[in-house]
Amino acid sequence: MLIGMIQSAANNGLVHYNALNSVVKNMANYTTTGYKAERFDLYLDGANALKGSLQTDTTAGMQELTQNEFDLALKNPNAYFMVTRPDGSQAYTKDGRFRLNRDRILVTQEGDIVGQGIQIPQDFGKLMVSPTGEVSIKKKEDGYKKVIGQLSVARFDNPAGLVKTSRNQLLPSEESGTPTLEEKPQIMQGALERSNVDLYDEVHNSMRINAGVITNMRLVKLMDELLNQAIRIRQ
Repeated sequence: MLIGMIQSAANNGLVHYNALNSVVKNMANYTTTGYKAERFDLYLDGANALKGSLQTDTTAGMQELTQNEFDLALKNPNAYFMVTRPDGSQAYTKDGRFRLNRDRILVTQEGDIVGQGIQIPQDFGKLMVSPTGEVSIKKKEDGYKKVIGQLSVARFDNPAGLVKTSRNQLLPSEESGTPTLEEKPQIMQGALERSNVDLYDEVHNSMRINAGVITNMRLVKLMDELLNQAIRIRQ
């Protein structure tokens, strides 16, 4: 019986420790553009053992105005910018901190091509991105407006099922479903979507989970001492 209680307490401590890792990760990414917080839900299974389920909170973060014409934000929480990686594969991101590379192609901060590739002419005066993703420029000399491309924005039936990967990007999975081109992506130019991490909630969660870890570790120590006493008595 004592051994079973030790195993149960140790398992509970490990689950709480994994939950605490999610809190730490969220707090570390508080300033990461477009980051979606992780939620570690605790529950009891049929055998009354503590388990955890990792979920992604896909609610939209606050829109931060930057006045930078290359900064873009998506108002639609289920919409994601499509980017093309160096190997030609597609990935998706909420991070709209775009820039021009040396070939004047619109890319992410890490250099991945936005969409299928939009090249900005040398003589552009002003870059304009419409809410539907149409990209146009006004020339310096005459102010003439010219459409030069269209941003590719995708949506998912279950964005919580997207797989987080490096470079602040996401990949589709069976849970997320296949991407669908978004006809009305609701793009805001000169703004960025902040992470949806709530620091107050995370601090509260860290205190609550840490208390659970300490309680279970103390219980393991207590049960171990009782077990040792029982062994000495039998000897």
